[in-house]
Amino acid sequence: MQLGGTSFFESKQRQNEDRTDLWVTLSLIVVLIAWLIWFVAMPLPQTMVSQTAVLSTDRTLTATFSPELLVHFESGQTGELILDDFPRETYGSIPVTIRQVDRAVRDGQILVEFRIDLENAPDLPYQRNLAGAVQIVIDHQTAAELIWQTIKRNNR
Repeated sequence: MQLGGTSFFESKQRQNEDRTDLWVTLSLIVVLIAWLIWFVAMPLPQTMVSQTAVLSTDRTLTATFSPELLVHFESGQTGELILDDFPRETYGSIPVTIRQVDRAVRDGQILVEFRIDLENAPDLPYQRNLAGAVQIVIDHQTAAELIWQTIKRNNR
């Protein structure tokens, strides 16, 4: 059976190919819209790592940070301790909470005192003078905001 110079089956095959192309196009559009929503609406954590962190007792530690970060710290804020002798990949994370922020700048640094949350920390020998670093979330920004800030900073 011929329909306008092509067979019925060739016409059906072409219609199926057109539907497949439509579904692929619609799928790509949905993925692009989802990515755009993430790009402008999903906040990403901005973290800073201390320059040093030393345990002063089995439950407290003192970390040094750059003075420009002072505005980002407040008592009760949480972070994560990474000990040099106990890698996070092997022993897990050690939760800490800010107890006190020393607002005085000493040797170009500020001191922040943290308390270790031993109830949720891995079972490690927390001894005085163990060294490491503290990672703390200081802000949340979307990918679009981060790119915009970089553009503004580079155009100054």
